[in-house]
Amino acid sequence: MAQNSQLLKQQALELDKQALWSEACGLAFQAALLAESLVERIENLTFGSQMLINIGQTTAAKHLPLSIINACAKQDNDEIRKTCLRTYYHLGWAYSNLGDYDKARACLKKALEREDIKWSAKHHLAKVDLEVGIINNNPALVEKSFREFSEHNEHFGGNLAHGLRLMARAKGALYVLTDDEKIKQQSKKLYQRTREVFAQEKNIYWPSELAIEEKILLGEKDPMTLLGFQKFLRSRREKMHADFKEITAEQRLKYMEKMLKEFEAKNL
Repeated sequence: MAQNSQLLKQQALELDKQALWSEACGLAFQAALLAESLVERIENLTFGSQMLINIGQTTAAKHLPLSIINACAKQDNDEIRKTCLRTYYHLGWAYSNLGDYDKARACLKKALEREDIKWSAKHHLAKVDLEVGIINNNPALVEKSFREFSEHNEHFGGNLAHGLRLMARAKGALYVLTDDEKIKQQSKKLYQRTREVFAQEKNIYWPSELAIEEKILLGEKDPMTLLGFQKFLRSRREKMHADFKEITAEQRLKYMEKMLKEFEAKNL
């Protein structure tokens, strides 16, 4: 049984890399059912909660980690406590997607106690700073998030695609807030570098999303308000359930542009 559980988890991880999150979620929960130890079960359920976030099922992704944490609170076991710190990380991620930033920060700071996910938690705390800075039109907080993303990216060698992407987003948001042409050019360079890294990785999922972000934040016409941009980021995944094995980057970009037009018509 344990071997089956490990095999299912490995298959789920491979599906995650292909952005096939619904399928990965199902395998993670199957692996949890077959797991022979409580630690392994917690790890698989926690991974499943991450997949729920990725497909836009954020409310479910909040309740599942909460249930795990409450159940583990009754266990007097250091290994279980350490395993649960990863669950706090995913709970913080869910809270941030739901816009509950105080709870998100509390959970992510708790996750900092676990050494092997410390940098992931720091990265997500920077995302919280960026989102709160955007919502409150606070350039200082947006600039702080940029410094945090830069530190995270340098720690992992300087070419981390998602680190570069969020550095570009932070600079783009800062440009909207300050109207500083120099900052706009810095953001453009970061978006270009991110595209190059995604191309090297042969990544088909993120480049179209990157193009939409750049168009919104750095477009020649009046950019979408930052609050509108934040709402768009939060809503887009709830509508996206395409099988990305069967969709080209060009088709995905067209789909994203269609979503953006629909969003603008309803919300702006």
